[in-house]
Amino acid sequence: MNGDSKLDPSEDFPADLDGLPADEVSVLNSKVHRQMDAEYVEDGSLDPETEGRNEELRRELDDRDEKSGEAERRQDRGEHKA
Repeated sequence: MNGDSKLDPSEDFPADLDGLPADEVSVLNSKVHRQMDAEYVEDGSLDPETEGRNEELRRELDDRDEKSGEAERRQDRGEHKA
């Protein structure tokens, strides 16, 4: 284990990010990015597990940003989600 600020590839990672609250996804994203930094410094490359986690988090955050943007556009138009 790398402490609380990084997420080692051997540590558990949620199977489904969609069900997690936004703040938990943000914390995971931060930990994975700190792990990536450490791996680049120590090894010069990323562990495939860390790389995969980063990609999974990127997709989840992009999806959430897109959904949030759609909700804001509906609200600006005075529409409500059905």
